[in-house]
Amino acid sequence: AAQRLQTAVRRRLALRKFHSKRHAAIVIQAGWAQCCARKRHRRLQAAVKFIAPRYLRRLARLRLAVQQDAARRIQSRWRKHCDQQRRDDRHAAATQIQKVYRVRWYRKRFVARCFVAAGIQALWRRHCDAERYCTRVRLATSLQAAWRGWICRRELEKKHESAVAVQLAWRTLRIQR
Repeated sequence: AAQRLQTAVRRRLALRKFHSKRHAAIVIQAGWAQCCARKRHRRLQAAVKFIAPRYLRRLARLRLAVQQDAARRIQSRWRKHCDQQRRDDRHAAATQIQKVYRVRWYRKRFVARCFVAAGIQALWRRHCDAERYCTRVRLATSLQAAWRGWICRRELEKKHESAVAVQLAWRTLRIQR
């Protein structure tokens, strides 16, 4: 479910990024087209007002300079775009590497904690078993002691009764003599 959610979020973010870049490109293209149209219109007006060979030569030089400047600007922007694209690609790759590393690190940490938890649980069970065993031994010992005490008291009672009977017989015999 988390992976599906992440996929949907990434898809939505990529689509949003695409639309924003597309919108920015359209705005840039419209601005550039307006700029070019305005420049072209101004040049045509100037040509209409001052049609002269010198001006035409100058216009040709200006056109060349503008074209060269535009070419420089376009090349510069293209290089910037390519550099930005490379940076974005590197950033995406670095993010992916970090993600894989973090997943492995957290998984390793989780497995280690599970191992430690299992050890602690085993120790706790061993402790509880030892306490249970000690309790049973204590109970068995006290039960055995109670049983032996009862047996001893019963035998002592029988011996006491026998001794009383012997003493009674002895006293009776002594008195009769």
